[in-house]
Amino acid sequence: MRLFTITKGGSIWNLLFTSLFALVSFAPENSAAEPNGWKPIDKSKLSDIPDPPREFRGVWIATVFNLDWPSKPGLPVAIQKAELKDILDKAKDLNLNAVVLQVRTMCDALYDSPIEPWSYYLTGKIGKAPEPFYDPLEFAIEECHARGLELHAWLNPYRALTGYYEGGVPEDHISKMYPWLLHKNGGHSWLDPSSEFVRNRVITVAFDIVNRYDVDAIHLDDYFYPYPGKGELTGSMDDSDNWDRLQYVEDDPDKADWRRENVNKLISSLYRDIKRHRPWVKVGISPFGIWKSGAPKDVKGLSSYSQIFTDSRKWLQEGWVDYISPQLYWKEEGNQSFSKLYDWWQAENIQGRHLWPGISPSRIGEEGSGGESDGRDAFELLEQISHTREELNKSPASGQLHWHWEAFATNRGGISRMITKKRYADRALPPASPWLAGQGAENDPNPENAIDLPIAQDIQVIENPAIAAAEKLQELIAKADAEAEKDDSKSEDENDKSSAAAEKANAEKNEKAADAPAPEKQALPKYLISWDSSLVPDLEKKSKVRWWAVQVKIGNGKGATWKLHDICPAGESFAGSTIDDLNKITQIAIRSVDRIGEIGNVAAINSPKKDKE
Repeated sequence: MRLFTITKGGSIWNLLFTSLFALVSFAPENSAAEPNGWKPIDKSKLSDIPDPPREFRGVWIATVFNLDWPSKPGLPVAIQKAELKDILDKAKDLNLNAVVLQVRTMCDALYDSPIEPWSYYLTGKIGKAPEPFYDPLEFAIEECHARGLELHAWLNPYRALTGYYEGGVPEDHISKMYPWLLHKNGGHSWLDPSSEFVRNRVITVAFDIVNRYDVDAIHLDDYFYPYPGKGELTGSMDDSDNWDRLQYVEDDPDKADWRRENVNKLISSLYRDIKRHRPWVKVGISPFGIWKSGAPKDVKGLSSYSQIFTDSRKWLQEGWVDYISPQLYWKEEGNQSFSKLYDWWQAENIQGRHLWPGISPSRIGEEGSGGESDGRDAFELLEQISHTREELNKSPASGQLHWHWEAFATNRGGISRMITKKRYADRALPPASPWLAGQGAENDPNPENAIDLPIAQDIQVIENPAIAAAEKLQELIAKADAEAEKDDSKSEDENDKSSAAAEKANAEKNEKAADAPAPEKQALPKYLISWDSSLVPDLEKKSKVRWWAVQVKIGNGKGATWKLHDICPAGESFAGSTIDDLNKITQIAIRSVDRIGEIGNVAAINSPKKDKE
């Protein structure tokens, strides 16, 4: 028996593949017609198949102030889910492969946390759980992985409150439980980074997430010490109590160095603790894009090193991050040149970690036209993507992280169409993180004990049995409706055969039904590509698989091209993909991809047409 995990989220797909399970899964495996002539490729020719393309293509989904999702606080659960699924559908259509979802905006939680209260931005009241209950992070992970998207859980480390909230703040919020840890800064309340309790709190929250949820990464943003206000050199933070205590421990300490070290302790401890228990979970940070004003030469602007006390270069060079996404939201021209800053960060990347700069489609548009627009056009963003591909230095592969979803939702400057046509025309796998191999207490560093990744077995291409099953189901539904209508008419005749009013009502009902638009039919894919991984005897091998990468070869000879057709979540025993048109497909190749992005050996099949050529 063969089961299919189809990578198309929601709507009619889940309904059909669930409702028609018996019809599909118990059908004879040789029931398909012509497509079943596909044959395995000789092992000697598998080396000709190229690896899938690699590039990180992420987008921030901001929940603070309901910037991206949900569209407003307190929406019904069904609408929250529908909005998020719509975002993820469109992210897949844009050929993105990761979303960075904000799940902690101000010591709150957009997930079922035992530590912090539910977010105001989710339910409209801090501490109020969604009704009916669901876990948004668990839901988001399932929906992302079903579409071949990574889910990075985005945490704000130190922000405690962002303003006034209807219904007040509950007693279990950190601002009520430990008010002495909070410091006012403009309209925000900030936790004290010098507090060991605060540092441990952030690490505990992150560890709780990686321990209970199947996230692909933990992501911290740029809010460490507060940004300076107008006319200020540094952000205001009254950390004098802990600073005064330090005077009794160290001789003549430097306060700026002390503040930077407070943040360094958080970053290094967070990375160490996550890797001990979930070594495959990436740790990423998106700091302010300028480390120091003047680095590189001619770049001027706020110095994160001296003004918000973040030594982000140190985090990169010490290897305390798996990826860094400096927020390089600027244009090419001006005092903050994108390419100069990007090249500087690459030169500092001595450990060869991922450098996926934050770029800003949200600034596309005429200045003053809404949002964050500053006069740039979409071509500026396309050129930035090109630059990241040209200048890799020691980075394993290129990548970009887009601020933020609103730009794609509103198609600023036509960016959604342009980016898929000119830069993201085909899908790409997220880059591998080879330094993560062998990390953590659960891993054996002895290469002789390494576990090979499973290989796809018994690859088949068959006509989609769900199409015939769906037609059969429609016949059954129509027949049941006709019988029900017949019974209703009989009952009405028996109750009042002479009722003119009843006849008129039925006529009006039929007229409205005729005028109503027919529900939009979603076409099912014509073919299924399936494979069996249950022949792998060691269950430990399958547990390491995150994705199956499905590649297709289009054409033959010198003009033939390979493309990544699908990224499928790894199932327990079986997996599958869908395809509509086989006319130009001459080969199909499948590989497993593990949790750190490394790929297994390829298995492939030849089209029946290729054998005839």
